[in-house]
Amino acid sequence: MKEVSRIRVLHVAPQPPPLGGMVTYIQGLLHSSLVKNVDMRVVRFDYLGKERFSGLIRIVVNFLNAFILTAVFFSQSVYWRPDIVHIQTNSGLGFFEKSWIALLAKLLGCRTILHVHGGNFLEFYKKSPPIIQLIIGWCAKINDYIIAASPQMCDTWLFIGLPKKKIVHISNAVNLPVIKKRSKTGDVITVLFLSRIVLEKGVIELIDAISNLRRSMDNICLRIVGVEELETAHVKKYLSKIQTDDYIKYVGPVSERQKHEEYLNADIFAFPTYVEEQSYAIMEAMSYGLPCIASNVGGVPSLIQDGQNGILIPPKDLLGLILGLEKLVHDGELRNRLGLSARKRIEAEFTWERHANEMFTLYRSLIKR
Repeated sequence: MKEVSRIRVLHVAPQPPPLGGMVTYIQGLLHSSLVKNVDMRVVRFDYLGKERFSGLIRIVVNFLNAFILTAVFFSQSVYWRPDIVHIQTNSGLGFFEKSWIALLAKLLGCRTILHVHGGNFLEFYKKSPPIIQLIIGWCAKINDYIIAASPQMCDTWLFIGLPKKKIVHISNAVNLPVIKKRSKTGDVITVLFLSRIVLEKGVIELIDAISNLRRSMDNICLRIVGVEELETAHVKKYLSKIQTDDYIKYVGPVSERQKHEEYLNADIFAFPTYVEEQSYAIMEAMSYGLPCIASNVGGVPSLIQDGQNGILIPPKDLLGLILGLEKLVHDGELRNRLGLSARKRIEAEFTWERHANEMFTLYRSLIKR
């Protein structure tokens, strides 16, 4: 057995570009205090830019990517001989691709951890035929542990039938930035949307809400920032049909430095998503002391307590979104109070120092088996 102080962990994870929740997570982990006790390497799981394709071409690209991933993972595992393979995944076909890697890792004698992201995993499971549901359960059970970032995701795995002893609740984490004082009442209030620019994140509803509010107030504007995918074209087309008078600014993809500036210059973070796990977008916004208005779905309530450190609304509730934004725009004291509470919540429970300690404890427990 290797010395516990230098555990070898091979990560199967996305790498930038582009930016996204899983990319943010693995980059944070690689630069956390975990490096003091753990040797880490990464095998990236997307070599061909799968998100750019659709239809039959996407299927072909998926198979080619799976072949490349298998070859790279096998060579790294045989050459470097990791103790643990820590795999990042989401739902859909990607789950089965990563489960194949987990099976290969087990055959090579490695301990495995499957780290599932994304808030639509339960829907993915429920909509699958019974035989696929059995396969999903089997794929999960071959791993030593499943990491769930929120209590809601823990419940999902219990529903699927995973033994409780295999489920480990370790929350996501973010770095704590230096923040400045927010805008005062009467200034132009900037609402920020920063996430993947896809329909399920509620960006169309947010555009409609801001357009509606502009009829009665001229001190509100919206900035749309984030990773572009195939669906982004629908958002751009929708925007092109609206006379926004420049009060809605489409920004698109940005660098880490630019993302930092977007958070600093915003007054409100809006995220009316339809489905979500423990959102990195919300966590980052809270770390900047931003008051957040977000949908009460998935793991979002594990971050936001309605009225205490943010505002929760039902998904696809345009009126609720309008009223919540209107309340925040008009009440500077409320914005400040919710933003300060949001920052304190992140400081108390979602720092990388805490996460790294929990992860090292999990890795060490696996090696001692």
